[in-house]
Amino acid sequence: MLLLTTCLATTACSCPLNTDGVLKMGREVETQLPLGSTKDQVAKFLDDRRIDRGGRMEITDTTRYNSLEQMIGNVYGGEPYGNLVFFFRDGKLVEWWVQSGCGGGCYSMRANKPMYKPTGVHDCYDP
Repeated sequence: MLLLTTCLATTACSCPLNTDGVLKMGREVETQLPLGSTKDQVAKFLDDRRIDRGGRMEITDTTRYNSLEQMIGNVYGGEPYGNLVFFFRDGKLVEWWVQSGCGGGCYSMRANKPMYKPTGVHDCYDP
């Protein structure tokens, strides 16, 4: 019971990509990695924050993302808490998403327009 109370009273057991976390990370990405940033700059951003890189987002019902390269940062803490997904054309950042795996919504940047959607896990996708 003491452990449960401690867990509830601290942020150690909470999701780092809850609504506040998604907004905070989204603003940080927006400030640190403007569209046009290079893959090396994005990799350094993830590495500096100790965010694991790897994987690929599969988007099956659109051709919009088929020709874009991707870099994904996986946010874990015993379980997946969400992803930072970066899309590149010709080595330059053209779009990115911060998406929560625990109900925090999605913060994205496309066409130099930031957007936050507060609901489900797949809100970053916008055909």
